[in-house]
Amino acid sequence: MTMRARGERLTALLNDLHITFLINNFGKISDIPIPFLVTSGKEIDEITAINANSTLKVAKFISLG
Repeated sequence: MTMRARGERLTALLNDLHITFLINNFGKISDIPIPFLVTSGKEIDEITAINANSTLKVAKFISLG
């Protein structure tokens, strides 16, 4: 299923709801528990990208509905 199809499906499911605010309950954390200061830059970039993009995409789909 494409991202667009997923978004359209989500929009259809939520279309009749009045959503006041959205809580991000999806994201990525380190694969193993490690101190933040030794987390690689690559992993921080992946965590940031997933956490920010997932919230923004869901918010956009909901807003367009």
